[in-house]
Parts: sequence; C-alpha cells; structure tokens
Amino acid sequence: MADRVQHWREVGFRNAMRDQFDRILEHRPDLNAEFIAHAREYGQKFYPELQHEQGKELEQELHL
Repeated sequence: MADRVQHWREVGFRNAMRDQFDRILEHRPDLNAEFIAHAREYGQKFYPELQHEQGKELEQELHL
C-alpha cells in the first residue's frame, strides 16, 4: 500500500508541474528555464528519494 501511495504522490507532483509549466509557456515563455530549475529544486527538497531520476524525467517531459 505504501508503494501505491508513493506512486500517486509522484504522479500528482509531475501532473502539477506539467500544468504549471503549460501555464508559464502560455503566459510567460521567457521564464521557461527558470521554472525548470525551480521545479527540480522543489522536487528534490520534498521528494529526496527521487532526486536523480525525477530531475531527468521532469526535464524530458517539460521539453516535449
């Protein structure tokens, strides 16, 4: 059960970051790189177990 909860936390985090990124691209595309840097820092702070892999995944997803 704990693995499922962790998985849904990760999915929720990625979805929230993707939604925020879409809004930034729509309204302030000049802040793209700054947002990615802050998202990576935020993710590492609150989800330390995902530090290395999540940074790569988030960056790849946001560049699509």
